[in-house]
Amino acid sequence: MKLTQDLLHIYFSYDPAGYLVWKHPTCNNFSREGRRVGCTHPITGYTNCNFFHRTYRVHRLIFLYHFGYLPPIIDHINRVRDDNRIENLREATYSQNNVNSRIPSNNSSGVVGVCYCLPSGRRKSPYWLAFITLRGKKYSKPFQNEEEAINWRIFMEHRLFAEFSPLVTTSINN
Repeated sequence: MKLTQDLLHIYFSYDPAGYLVWKHPTCNNFSREGRRVGCTHPITGYTNCNFFHRTYRVHRLIFLYHFGYLPPIIDHINRVRDDNRIENLREATYSQNNVNSRIPSNNSSGVVGVCYCLPSGRRKSPYWLAFITLRGKKYSKPFQNEEEAINWRIFMEHRLFAEFSPLVTTSINN
């Protein structure tokens, strides 16, 4: 069965809080009328559901429900994987989605793309390295202090990725 916007409108209704609700039951025990669709996966944090013997991420179904097509990548603007409000979802490229990602737990600066480097090779003293990648091209620059590296990274992020920059998107949603 091909997944279409019309099919979703038959089986689901959209709740503005970011949920799909069953209108008509399907073949599983969880699809009772009026019941919220899906459950949040404890590891990935995405809300998944089974629909006609296939597993779907609910944010993808919500996007299709509203816009009638499924892009390869859908970005959660506020980076919360189970916040599936339509105003929090947007079509993105792989690069744009990666820019709007969480900060890794081993990050020393608190900013994606800025790290502290120990001396090696030709460099005799430690330094801060700021870097960003766009379409396979890596832009990087060493700095003596953390603040300059962070400012350069933020400048490049705004220049290359505009509204997908986490600093821009978090100020919109707070």
